[in-house]
Amino acid sequence: MRPRSSRASVLWLLPTGLVRVRSGLMDSVANSFGSSLWTPSPGHAVGFDPTAVLAAHRTNKIIPFDGIDSARLHSGVTTSGLTVTMVDGTRHKLL
Repeated sequence: MRPRSSRASVLWLLPTGLVRVRSGLMDSVANSFGSSLWTPSPGHAVGFDPTAVLAAHRTNKIIPFDGIDSARLHSGVTTSGLTVTMVDGTRHKLL
C-alpha cells in the first residue's frame, strides 16, 4: 500500500479574497499542536505574488470575494472545512 500524500493547507484571508496554499506535512504536524510556528500580527504585511502562488502547486487557489456566491462552514468528527460556491457554479472545498 502506498502512503497517502498530505493535503494540508493554509488559508489566508486577504482584503480581496481567500488564498489557499498547500503546506508540507511537517508544517501541518507542527500546526496541529497549536498555532503555526510563525504567526504574524493581524496588521503584519506579507508579500503576495498571485502568479507564484498558483505556479507553486496545482491545488493552490485564489478565490476573489467578488466571485463568491455562497459559502458554508461545516464541521465533522475529525476535520472542519469551508465550501465556497462561485457565481459561475464552481465549488471549492477548503479543509
